[in-house]
Amino acid sequence: MTSSPAQTEVQNNVKTVVRTDASENATESLVYSVAFRKAARNAWRATSNGTARYETGFSIDENGRPGELQISRFQSVDSLNHINHVRLISRSNDLGTFHIHNNYTYSKPSELDINIAKTTQKTVYVGSREGLYSVDPEGNVRHVFSTLTWFDKR
Repeated sequence: MTSSPAQTEVQNNVKTVVRTDASENATESLVYSVAFRKAARNAWRATSNGTARYETGFSIDENGRPGELQISRFQSVDSLNHINHVRLISRSNDLGTFHIHNNYTYSKPSELDINIAKTTQKTVYVGSREGLYSVDPEGNVRHVFSTLTWFDKR
């Protein structure tokens, strides 16, 4: 399969690559699924709409179905800022993971998120006050939706 040339934009030390290929099409179908959007909405609400000082998320199985909501309330890695980062449990055949970056952290995928996508060779989705981002297994970041209420659209 051929893909169009990538357009690259560097912003806040995060390289964003825009391209059309099979992985982008897979992302498109997943993020428009009712089940994914409902689970993402529930994750956002579980963080009190981004105001809680913890993250929530879920794994995405091989068929694109979201797993159970996981919460990071007791997994603090930044005691100075009291921010809790979620460590998602997923299976080796899962497509990837989704988690919320609350309003107290960087809205875009972090370097940790990028490294996890590269290491696991799975897509990492990040929801935040700036919408939805995806990180593909090569570490390319894509801003999929730029509105906060992307999960409510049909």
